[in-house]
Amino acid sequence: MGMNFVYNPLEGKFDMIRAIPIKRGIAQGQMSFWDNTLNKWVHTETSELFWDDTNKRVGIGTDSPNTACHVIGEIKENNRELLRYNLLLS
Repeated sequence: MGMNFVYNPLEGKFDMIRAIPIKRGIAQGQMSFWDNTLNKWVHTETSELFWDDTNKRVGIGTDSPNTACHVIGEIKENNRELLRYNLLLS
């Protein structure tokens, strides 16, 4: 495992991180995020958050995004409901 650096904008400096290979066996388009509580990489469900690398699209609540950002569900801002159900952004 190598060492990488990532910019930390909150502290205005680069932090050294250990490169940890992501496990094999994840689905095409599946995304991963670091869980500090578990201290490991965790994979999203493709039905929750999906990246279509071929078409450069992201799906939230769908694994088949039709536009650059395809959201199925509610979007809220400061506890106000902005949009509901099926949102397509391009």
